[in-house]
Amino acid sequence: KDMARRVKRKKGNPKAAIPTYREEGVKTARPDTRPALIALLLVILLIGSALYFTSMVEEAPVVEYGVDAKLLTNNHNTEPGRDTDFVLIVENTASITDTFDIGVKSNDGGFVITIEEGYESIILAKNKVKPIIINVKTSASATGLLYAHLEVKSHGDISQSSNVRLNVTTKEFGNHVIEG
Repeated sequence: KDMARRVKRKKGNPKAAIPTYREEGVKTARPDTRPALIALLLVILLIGSALYFTSMVEEAPVVEYGVDAKLLTNNHNTEPGRDTDFVLIVENTASITDTFDIGVKSNDGGFVITIEEGYESIILAKNKVKPIIINVKTSASATGLLYAHLEVKSHGDISQSSNVRLNVTTKEFGNHVIEG
């Protein structure tokens, strides 16, 4: 007898093994929510950072321009052909430093008007004041009340200006000595 045993096989058509599925064991499939949660957290962090950094940015201050000009004294008296000095006070009423041009706007008195040398254009810090000498020479034929207008204009905003009127009364004073 053989030591080896022989297995008896069934003769006939062998059937293929059909796997059996159980419906109760299959879970309904869901997409993985972890990437969506990570993306949401990143968006929240980005928005929070943007809000934080924009709150740190200071808004630019509102810039306003302005100028005021006045005379220390007005209504000067002089003889025909002589001169007199006015003191023009220029004030920067702006919120920043500005440059101002000083010039003759009108000269109805026919004066020779001289603005202090080097002060035809000035730079003034905000809320600062600058006195400027204005020399007015009358003509030899001038008589009575005569006047001229000066204008102080802002460089920062050309619509900002200030005007002053120089009043000069010309008349003969007292005795004249004639040498000859």
